[in-house]
Amino acid sequence: MFGSYLVELVIGLCFLFAVLGIVTSAVTEVVLSVTKVRARHLQEWLAQWTAQMLQGPAGAAQAGGTGQGFSLEALLKHPLVASQRRDGDQASYLPPEQLAAAFLQTLAMPFGSSCLGKDLAKAEADLRLHIATLQPEALRNTLQALLNSAAGKAADGTALVDRMREETAHWIDGSMNRIEGWTKRRAKVISLIAAAVVCVAFNVDVLAVMRALSSDPALRAELASTAVGYVDKACTAQAQVAGAVASAPAASAVPAGASATASAASTVSAGAAASGARATAAAEAAALVNQVQCLQDRSAAAIGALGPLSRLGIGWDKPPAFVAAQGLQSFGGFVAWVIGLACAALAASLGGDFWFKWIGDIVRLTGYKPGRKEPAPGP
Repeated sequence: MFGSYLVELVIGLCFLFAVLGIVTSAVTEVVLSVTKVRARHLQEWLAQWTAQMLQGPAGAAQAGGTGQGFSLEALLKHPLVASQRRDGDQASYLPPEQLAAAFLQTLAMPFGSSCLGKDLAKAEADLRLHIATLQPEALRNTLQALLNSAAGKAADGTALVDRMREETAHWIDGSMNRIEGWTKRRAKVISLIAAAVVCVAFNVDVLAVMRALSSDPALRAELASTAVGYVDKACTAQAQVAGAVASAPAASAVPAGASATASAASTVSAGAAASGARATAAAEAAALVNQVQCLQDRSAAAIGALGPLSRLGIGWDKPPAFVAAQGLQSFGGFVAWVIGLACAALAASLGGDFWFKWIGDIVRLTGYKPGRKEPAPGP
């Protein structure tokens, strides 16, 4: 249905972009780790979040009532939050369950004296009395809304404690989504810069690569065959990266032993869960190392699969044509070289997985099979 010439050319280019994307992703992840972008964004979000809770109706922070103990400083010093720091560095991730427990304990919610072993109506009434003493109004209204939602799902006072913590964790988790958005936007900028640096460092001119593939049928067929075979192998590597990313949130839940009874006693709960939080921080660090290592391994394997780069017109062994040209030819060649680099950088910034998916879609759409020969289009 489709000529192998065009299919192999497109698959070869997609494979090149995928390799550049993998290298760019590895560089981006290292930059994000070294510059602690995630940790900074988490601290910015915590500052904004606590400021919203402490904002009075007139737009100024208020104090008073038993809520005056809640502040950013108090929250950061809480054992459940402080234990997430690694080697003095700020935490780059805070489990919503632990942050919710720290938030409620900082507010001195009377779970132990008012809820455990009590009927639902009495427990709810006591909590509402406590919340009514808190200032400012924004904090009080938020807790009232969380209590209303928790009370509708609880059967007694003990269950109310669990539901209150769950509702608070869900609320915090939804608010923390903006951190991911901040990090993704920053990562896109870093990825584009990293892709440009990689393309310039390796002299990756898309137009030169297209000329090399178009003029060499054997190279074109070999690269397309390698790309199709590599897509299947890449699936295993992608699963490893996904597992490394997912392991941090999965390990971050509050320990199973921290039940409603444990949460009733603030000191005991904080001390017991802090030990689990330290384990979570270690797991998060290990997951990040695994993720970066996996991306580095994928980069090395993908570059090796490309073979000698010079045969694709990549590298500085042979300078760009505009270097030896004169006058308008030199200027035109330079413009074409810049366009080729820019196209390669933009493609690489999309990431390797994007282009691997394209290769798979092209193979399924065209029915292309490596090794099958079809006549090239006529002149």
